[in-house]
Amino acid sequence: MWVKKTEEEIKAFYTKPEYVVGIKVTPFNGAVLVFVIFTIVQILGDLILGKSKGRGYLPADYVREKVRLSDLPSLLPGYLAVSSMLAIFVWVILKKSGKNTRFSRTYLCQKCYRVKAADKNYKCECGGEYIEIEMMKWIEDKDEK
Repeated sequence: MWVKKTEEEIKAFYTKPEYVVGIKVTPFNGAVLVFVIFTIVQILGDLILGKSKGRGYLPADYVREKVRLSDLPSLLPGYLAVSSMLAIFVWVILKKSGKNTRFSRTYLCQKCYRVKAADKNYKCECGGEYIEIEMMKWIEDKDEK
């Protein structure tokens, strides 16, 4: 029969590697995270190190072009374009890997044990309440043995 998990079991579930700071890692979340981090890294990298003039190598006497804060508005579209491409690439890779498929948005009634897909209605026809199936666990009845 289905029983609700204890608080410790729920806490252990949300500390699995699929969760970061209690947030489920999905392809979309991963892509947004990569976009934000890579944009910040590009901006800080150019502010601290300077901007290369497009050469793949740097001779000993080569000086990188300094970037000032006033230059950032003109450079921002380039940063956003590169970050967007990288985020789309990460999203496709995470989507294809399918590691997020074990998480379903399935809900289970605590009273009659009906199962349904996620929607905004959490009240069951029997008077029970639907909760995420991940908050429940299956245990064998002792009477059936």
